[in-house]
Amino acid sequence: MKGIANRPADVELASNPELTAVLDNCYRRHFGNIRSISRPQDKERQIAGIDVILNFNDHREPIFIDEKIRREDYGDILLEEYSNYEKKTKGWLEENLRTHFISYIWINEQKMLILPYQSLRLAYLSNKARWTGMFQRRFAQNNGYKTSNIPIATQELFDGIWRASWELW
Repeated sequence: MKGIANRPADVELASNPELTAVLDNCYRRHFGNIRSISRPQDKERQIAGIDVILNFNDHREPIFIDEKIRREDYGDILLEEYSNYEKKTKGWLEENLRTHFISYIWINEQKMLILPYQSLRLAYLSNKARWTGMFQRRFAQNNGYKTSNIPIATQELFDGIWRASWELW
């Protein structure tokens, strides 16, 4: 299906040394003062939303990043509704993952968008009912299960993050 990640191919992309070198350079520019970058492969960290760990020279706490890779930019950001649609297993925004940032990566456009996980999560939870009505659910077939995603128009997502970021008293 056009626009939906082909999981085996995109997982293979994520482990491509040339791509990871480019992404690591993006993280160095964005966050600065990085001592080391690691990409854990264990299942526990993958489930916790940790694809990348940034360690810093100035003794800051490590930053955890979950990477979402797409080949092309379709003008939307895919937000996972259910990781297993048939079993109604909640997607990664429904859980309170250990990750700090989500990096959306578009290979063909050679660009990356880095979003704070908690802000994105709050925007999703605040707008989920409205967004599922506005945008057509998309499915990705995996080995033995199907994932459902909501493709949120990029500007709508930014607006949702903006609205959800305000605290009033």
